[in-house]
Amino acid sequence: MKNKIIGISILSTLCAISLVTSSCKEKFECSTSNNVPVPQIMKDYFYYKEGTWWVYKNVKNNAIDSMWVWQSSSNIYQGQGSEGFGKTDKCYEQTKSAIRNFSNPDLMSFRVSNIVTDDRERFRFIIFWTDTTTTVNKIFELFFTNSQLETIPPLHPIVISNIDSIILQDKKYHTLIAIDANNYIYDNIKYRLFAKNIGLIKYIDRDSNQWELIKYNVNQ
Repeated sequence: MKNKIIGISILSTLCAISLVTSSCKEKFECSTSNNVPVPQIMKDYFYYKEGTWWVYKNVKNNAIDSMWVWQSSSNIYQGQGSEGFGKTDKCYEQTKSAIRNFSNPDLMSFRVSNIVTDDRERFRFIIFWTDTTTTVNKIFELFFTNSQLETIPPLHPIVISNIDSIILQDKKYHTLIAIDANNYIYDNIKYRLFAKNIGLIKYIDRDSNQWELIKYNVNQ
């Protein structure tokens, strides 16, 4: 009888612990105390809301093309660690800007989200292309560490550089980030140049057409 009572007591204790553990998991909430926002510098370059548009000129033949933000989002979610690390005790912001191009039916998306590897927090910038069959192709991802974008060799032969200023179409732009994917065959744009709080100001496609910004409207 004594052993039976002890067994019931142990079982009750285990059930109580299980309930508390389950309850704790269910009560996890994102709040200002555990939220980790996307670094502002990444938003400045890669996050644009509806109402944003850009008009470009082809420097070879003066053809005109345009892009605009079709959809944008900013969400907070519980952090997901890399394989073996499970959920984290923090919440992270994720931003996304889906961009349409007048002359190209494919949809381009910029996404910034976090990644935790070996207990190290980093944000990553990813460019996606979605074709007319809704197939999503991740072009490449860049990581934001120590206040700078960087690649993780040898995943892809992409070169990132910072440029102080440049003049395009008689207008001077400052504080630029260049992403050179010339040697990366899976991207249909081989060079991109971003300006802070403006977005993509120059790009070169696979046919070596160079497009430069001539007009824009930005909503961040």
